[in-house]
Amino acid sequence: VAPAGAVVRYGLGANVAWMAWPAARPLEELDVALRDLGLTGMRLTGSPAAVGPLLGVARGGAFGARVRNALDPCSRFLEV
Repeated sequence: VAPAGAVVRYGLGANVAWMAWPAARPLEELDVALRDLGLTGMRLTGSPAAVGPLLGVARGGAFGARVRNALDPCSRFLEV
């Protein structure tokens, strides 16, 4: 993501990162880059029209479905 001009900060242990993606670059580029690396990201700002809130490789599976059902039994929140 560095060649794209993104600014990245890492959490302790490098198990989480916060990234400022350049507004001039399409978010689809980040989605493809994360997929190529086998990583998952979550978009916290911007228009929901272009790319969904989750970027890269979708994870969760059966465990994610159980957590989602426990926290949102009426399916009121966006399912991704």
